[in-house]
Amino acid sequence: MATAEDDHLHPLAVVLRERGLTLEKLASSYRGELARQGLRSGADRQLIWKWKSGKKTPSDESQHVLATVLGVPHTLVTERGWPSWVWCATNTHGQVVEPPWSIAGTMKVLRWVTGDRVDRRGFLALSGASLLGVATEWASNMATARAAALVAETRGEYLSREVLDRLGNRLAELRHLDDVFGGTDLRHLARAELRWLSTLADTATYDETTGKTLFAHITEAARLCGWLHFDVAQHAAAQEHYVTALRSSVEANAPEAGAHVLACMSFQVMLEGHPNDALSLLDTASDFLGRGGNARLRAMIASRKARAYAIAGDARGCGHQLNLAERYLDAADTAPADAPDWIYYFDHAELDAQAGACWVSLSQPARARPLIDSALSTMSSDYVRDRTIYHARSGQAYADANELDMACRDFATAIDLAAQTQSVRSIETIRVGRATLDRYKGDPRINKLDRQFQRIAC
Repeated sequence: MATAEDDHLHPLAVVLRERGLTLEKLASSYRGELARQGLRSGADRQLIWKWKSGKKTPSDESQHVLATVLGVPHTLVTERGWPSWVWCATNTHGQVVEPPWSIAGTMKVLRWVTGDRVDRRGFLALSGASLLGVATEWASNMATARAAALVAETRGEYLSREVLDRLGNRLAELRHLDDVFGGTDLRHLARAELRWLSTLADTATYDETTGKTLFAHITEAARLCGWLHFDVAQHAAAQEHYVTALRSSVEANAPEAGAHVLACMSFQVMLEGHPNDALSLLDTASDFLGRGGNARLRAMIASRKARAYAIAGDARGCGHQLNLAERYLDAADTAPADAPDWIYYFDHAELDAQAGACWVSLSQPARARPLIDSALSTMSSDYVRDRTIYHARSGQAYADANELDMACRDFATAIDLAAQTQSVRSIETIRVGRATLDRYKGDPRINKLDRQFQRIAC
């Protein structure tokens, strides 16, 4: 029997569930629209099922007919392509993107995102112009941001600074737990924190100062939820939380926190194969910060740009951004210790790891190897998921250099570490790296590695 989770592997399945439609009902509506337009082709339950399951892609004409049935503008069909445009017919688009950028709109989004819903898997909900539109809205509203100051005498208990400090400490602990455990189980705790903070925003009494702090906590909780859902490949859910975090950062008047969210969003879309979308998000963040902003944050943003350029195959652009990242990070090391806690992870080991990943993407193992080695030698052993990913990239670099024994060694280490967290992203990184060894098919060393990998890649 199919589970609810299985039903959400495709955006068309999400539409059917949210609208209470069966395959037969959608097919009937589709045939009706065909008749109205005087078209001859038809559709039945089986054809709609093939579209929903990913076994068949509808023709351009069929997609435009379906868009009319679902109420999606035809420009989005052309702009986004199949199946991404279908997300515009779901609550992801209607409930997260469309509400106004105001305190009322933010609270509406928070109530929806923290409600009891089935996790959304499989596809990015936002890309292209709609994704850049969200970033542009953030920048425009942040430029005129004012603190959240909803204080009503009839609301609940007053939020004190001491309570908010405790709530902030809980979020800091979740961030550090993520280094060890990843999103498989931890995302449920993060969602509970976000739900609690959102309830306080809706019911408690707070002044302007505590209101800003409360919405800063909501921003970080929503960002963390986005990151943890991304870690388990629940991409639509991750984007829902990221957009929520962007909206909340405006209420908190926290531009650096919002820029951090954009950087996290960019990482998701670049690894899903949209490096140009990632660069658009990162340019929005860096343009808004200008020459201001924390140097460590600016270094992280530059490193993300480098990764996007590398994935796009632009070695020159990648190298330029890596040089900027190193310069900003050196400046951060000599600046006063004023960096926000949420950027703690970006240090020289992380920059080396990201630079190494860039050169792996650009198939330059000789440049990647020393950087990855440096990162692994200095990175904390607590960073289990990160070490998993970097050992996998080290294995890929060795594979690109035709050093099979060393490649198998690193992939084996990555598999052992991945078993501790079951991070979907880590396992997928190993899978992609292992594919570079296909030319050695049948080699006993590869057979041994594959048997080890099968124990975690269920």
